[in-house]
Amino acid sequence: PTAPAAPAPTVSAATHTVAAGDTVFSIAQRHGTSVDAVLAANGLTRASVIYPGQQLALTGSSAPPPAAAAPATPPAPVAAGGQTHA
Repeated sequence: PTAPAAPAPTVSAATHTVAAGDTVFSIAQRHGTSVDAVLAANGLTRASVIYPGQQLALTGSSAPPPAAAAPATPPAPVAAGGQTHA
């Protein structure tokens, strides 16, 4: 007999109910996302005020933002005879 296949994980937006003392920053940290992602998911700006009982949508990803690509290292100069100078 074969075991039933585990359901595939789905990436869906979760929600958070604001509690007294919550900040967008603390909510973002608690859910592994960024302040900007929480603001964007809810049509808010950094000047917006959140209230206890308010439902905030959270993005489904908890991955950190990708790091900036490192600049390419220029090749070492090569002499006319084909030998590398370092």
